[in-house]
Amino acid sequence: MNNTINTQELEPHDANMELEESPTISDPPICLIPCQYFFVEFITFENEDDQPISDKEAYRFFELQLESLSPLPLDQLLWGYYTPPNAEQSILYACLKSRLANEGYDALEDYTWVLPQFVPQLALETIQPSELRDLSKLETLSTNEAEVHSLHLEKDLQISIAQSTTNEESDDSPTSISLELPVLWSADIRSEAFKDQEQKNRSRLAFVNKSLTFSLYFIAFIVLSELLLAGANLWLTQYASKIETQAPTVRLIEDQHTLINKLEQISNNEVSPIKLLEQANQIRSKISSNIIYDNVDITNENEVTIKGTAGSVNDLNRYVTQLNQSKNFNVLEDPKYITRGGKTTFTLKMYFQSNASQL
Repeated sequence: MNNTINTQELEPHDANMELEESPTISDPPICLIPCQYFFVEFITFENEDDQPISDKEAYRFFELQLESLSPLPLDQLLWGYYTPPNAEQSILYACLKSRLANEGYDALEDYTWVLPQFVPQLALETIQPSELRDLSKLETLSTNEAEVHSLHLEKDLQISIAQSTTNEESDDSPTSISLELPVLWSADIRSEAFKDQEQKNRSRLAFVNKSLTFSLYFIAFIVLSELLLAGANLWLTQYASKIETQAPTVRLIEDQHTLINKLEQISNNEVSPIKLLEQANQIRSKISSNIIYDNVDITNENEVTIKGTAGSVNDLNRYVTQLNQSKNFNVLEDPKYITRGGKTTFTLKMYFQSNASQL
């Protein structure tokens, strides 16, 4: 494996990052480890069966490669691997835990991602994989004029990288590179156990945050529905109150219309109450003076309902017979009567033909 030694003490190169999957929690930054701390080896990964392999199988392959190449036990190393775009070989890299700790990189578990500085540079294609083969290049890559200045992880797992250059006319706007989540995990140099647990924790946190977001939307929907329902109930109450307030006026108008209709009928001789009573009284006076009218109701169609009393049932029957025999009245149904204490109370419905006497 290629190796280079640099005793220059550098501070951790980190950048603030906002993880969109966890909007309610302030996430720790990304840590970029300078290039000179790494041993680098190029590995050709061949899949003879042309079958897709899992991330775990790929990790085991590179772990075996590192174990065969490194003179040190794997528990003393921090390592990862990355395949640059359009490259035929993957880059296997490792560094000593003790050396990083001595240089100030002793809290790597607090970062969201811990990557070699050359990984985003390779993704941006600001450097070529072949440059990592040159030992002197590893020292100069960290101080390159277009070195990485800050990183931000976007919602779609793209990393936006802002670059600082010495060219005053250059554009300082962030450049986005696409690094999928499995690639980020494989490029991260922390231990497998830590990364497995961290993936589970982040999945749980993302699930909790999504559930919280859905809950907030649902609560907002419920509150909005309650407000709309309360508004609808208030409107219905006001509408019903308005109807109830206007009900007496409506009934008065209806009574006025009914009275107007009756007056129009009387004026048009459609209903002739005086003539009706004259004709009915003429027949009544011939039968018995004991037949008395208590109430006379005349409808629009000259239908007459008479409520009254008679001296006996015989007087009532004779009165009904005479009405039917006359040309002015047509009894619509048998009269209803009740006899109590020698007095007969009756209800009589008949039709008055106002023009019959003129024929």
